[in-house]
Amino acid sequence: MVMAAAKGRVLPLLAVAAALAAALLYRAPFSKSLGGEGCSLLPHDHFWIASECVVTLGRVGPAAVEVKGGLINAIAVGDYRSFLLRRPVVDYGDAVIMPGLIDVHAHLDEPGRAEWEGFSTGTRAAAAGGITTLVDMPLNSYPSTVSEETLKLKLDAAKDKLHVDVGFWGGLVPENALNPSALESLLNAGVLGLKSFMCPSGINDFPMTNSTHIEDGHIDMLSSDHSPSAPDLKLMEEGNFLRAWGGISSLQFVLPVTWSHGKKYGISLNQLASWWSERPAMLAGLKKKGAILPGYRADIVVWKPEAQFHLDDSHPVYHKHRNISAYLGKQLSGKILSTFVGGNLVFAEDKHAKAACGAPILAK
Repeated sequence: MVMAAAKGRVLPLLAVAAALAAALLYRAPFSKSLGGEGCSLLPHDHFWIASECVVTLGRVGPAAVEVKGGLINAIAVGDYRSFLLRRPVVDYGDAVIMPGLIDVHAHLDEPGRAEWEGFSTGTRAAAAGGITTLVDMPLNSYPSTVSEETLKLKLDAAKDKLHVDVGFWGGLVPENALNPSALESLLNAGVLGLKSFMCPSGINDFPMTNSTHIEDGHIDMLSSDHSPSAPDLKLMEEGNFLRAWGGISSLQFVLPVTWSHGKKYGISLNQLASWWSERPAMLAGLKKKGAILPGYRADIVVWKPEAQFHLDDSHPVYHKHRNISAYLGKQLSGKILSTFVGGNLVFAEDKHAKAACGAPILAK
């Protein structure tokens, strides 16, 4: 069976994720595809990828996915072998093909604190981890993204450095909250939504999550809260958790970490795709991302769930500072084979595409 591309609308679902610890106001985004020489390790813009294990909405099984012009053009479900004669094809055997991960809570720290991370190293780590879209938080950079002018500084800093697509949250602070024209300018400039730190309400009308909710196992989505720093801020020799910078460098490892621990409790590939792709896309208003469907952007990760690796000093790490990850020394399951962003093969076999061709995502 082949599903052809069709026009449609996806209504945003405003899910509440505890990992966000913030209020996010939804706005519909616009993303343009970028392309050019060196953008892809695969020298084709029209090809098929196939596997015995393709994760589409509510289904896991054999399929082939046609990619054309940066979009998913068609999906051949079931006996797909006859379709593989039509165009160049990459057959991944029994590896998992699923939507690229969307991380809606990441700090890339640029401009102002590129010594902590930066767009280039952060998005390279994301691509190596199967993340195809990041949404950058408005703080930890300098200045914070709280105005049209500071968003422009973000965009200028990101130019020619993005290996995956990146959107931006704006910060809701007293200075713009009390100035409607400034806030409107920030929203019109293209942030996907607003983050505001919230205080406890003092009443139980909206009680906090308790152990009963955790036991129910209902999770809307996951995010990394990738919050790196300069190594000296971690106070490794002192070992004082109360004084050390609390962020964790995690972009490259969120998929294997989630799978390594989640499989012990029976999580499924469909749950993984929902938590890391479908629901984050809805939250950020990314209408043509987060699923393997005709007409959607060809943002795809291919990985081997059973493949194990030891995260030691010999393992390639693309974060700015490789030695401050909480996962160093761990044995993890889930090796990333390939990452496609807008149809471009941006990462494969521990190698990145030569050019950084990810796109900034701006709301209309």
